[in-house]
Amino acid sequence: MLIIVIYDYKIKRIIKLPIYMNTASSQDNIRTNNTSAKTAVENVLIVDDSPTDNFINERLIRYYKFSNKVVSKTSGFEALSYLRDNQDSLDNLPDIIFLDINMPVMNGFGFVGEFEKLPESITNKTKIVILSSSENPRDIAKIQNHESVIHYISKPLSEESLAKVDSMITSFYQ
Repeated sequence: MLIIVIYDYKIKRIIKLPIYMNTASSQDNIRTNNTSAKTAVENVLIVDDSPTDNFINERLIRYYKFSNKVVSKTSGFEALSYLRDNQDSLDNLPDIIFLDINMPVMNGFGFVGEFEKLPESITNKTKIVILSSSENPRDIAKIQNHESVIHYISKPLSEESLAKVDSMITSFYQ
């Protein structure tokens, strides 16, 4: 078991998050920057207005060796700028965007609408997975009507949800 300890400045308290693993040695699963991920996903972009959620999700993605590179942005506007800035460098574009629906200023619906207007060099390479605490059936149905959205996951990320996304992306690129 791995325990992530963070200080949530919004609620002003320390949070301890246990992460249970299926392996005998937790040290064997900790990825270093020089180790390749075991999945088809090279780059991940997390878009969530919560720095705490971004921190946890980055650690989980690295811990479970889901991706070689993880970038987090705290707004849809920041994420769109990042994508536009890297549109000529396919190696820097994410394969997957984990996107929260409920964000101020530009929510997940607005982001997906703007994402689908981006050049094909971006939209053909990058797919969106909704990672949200919203379990509203209307939100889920509305967001999954977009071709760029391939899956919906309720927070928090887990080893199982990452494995499912990996399987989907592997079959998508075959």
